[in-house]
Amino acid sequence: MEGAEQAPTRDVRTANLIMSGVLTAVGIGWCLAAGQITSRMTQGFGDAGFLPFWAGILLTIVSLGLFIAYWRTPAEIPNEEELPLFEVRGQVRVVALLILLLGYIVFLDKIHYAISTFVLMLVGLPLAGEPIRPRLFVFAALTTAFLYIVFIKVLHVQLPGSLYF
Repeated sequence: MEGAEQAPTRDVRTANLIMSGVLTAVGIGWCLAAGQITSRMTQGFGDAGFLPFWAGILLTIVSLGLFIAYWRTPAEIPNEEELPLFEVRGQVRVVALLILLLGYIVFLDKIHYAISTFVLMLVGLPLAGEPIRPRLFVFAALTTAFLYIVFIKVLHVQLPGSLYF
């Protein structure tokens, strides 16, 4: 069709490669940051960086697996009904969540686990699409408290950060 503008198409494979690459980098960064978490604990299930380190390893392995799988698949152009493939608002939310996670990793040891986790959930859940309601505040507080109790009382793991408690 002459003169008709075609909607821009994006390659699904390239988008998946980029995202799996970004998640691989986040996983490696997470592992490196977990190694920097100081621990005053010498006994118990593990030190304060144990869970973050292995979560970073798992994220890296899964992301690398996805990267390899997408690398081996042919390029796939989406149908007209699937366009736009990535809306700008969705892209901004993903970037904001990645920045929020990076901030969480960086400030976890400097502030405190409970404060950092509460702020991560309180800001991250709305970015992920959860509607902002009073129950969001309650959910963030209860989840942070639950995880705090599990690590301190059950697993006897000293959590990172000591600025406040």
